[in-house]
Amino acid sequence: MQGTAGHILQTAIHGLEWTENGRSLDDFLDRTPENCRNSVGFVLFALFRNRKSIDRLLMQFVRKAPEKKIMALLEVTSAQIFYCKGIAGESAVNVAVDHCRKKIQPKAAGFVNAVLRKMTAQPVPDDFSPEAILPEPVLKHWLQIYTPDHYLKFLEEFAL
Repeated sequence: MQGTAGHILQTAIHGLEWTENGRSLDDFLDRTPENCRNSVGFVLFALFRNRKSIDRLLMQFVRKAPEKKIMALLEVTSAQIFYCKGIAGESAVNVAVDHCRKKIQPKAAGFVNAVLRKMTAQPVPDDFSPEAILPEPVLKHWLQIYTPDHYLKFLEEFAL
């Protein structure tokens, strides 16, 4: 893996797994070494804010959802490609492919490379509607507490 960039990628993937197991992102970042904490936090916050858009775009380039570790790698790297200005998209792809080959599944490296190269050719997702950025549990909760008309008005206000 390629030095600091590889360490940041691996740590961000670990942080994603940490939060998906119901643990706090703040707790994870508190345990993250100081030399990469800001970068890892930035990548993860960018992913969480834009995950629906990233996943929607990723799914245009795969027939079926890949295994969980591969999907986490694709999501984190896509967040880097679109939202981390300090790293060239092509470099992020190279680091991800190397990580896949050495740490996840060597045979999947070609798949990861193909999907992420296609992602680098896409424009930055810019759908900021509530449906595109809010987690499903929040939207479902709002549907339960608001009438359909109030729900739509609330979404309109949220989008302003």
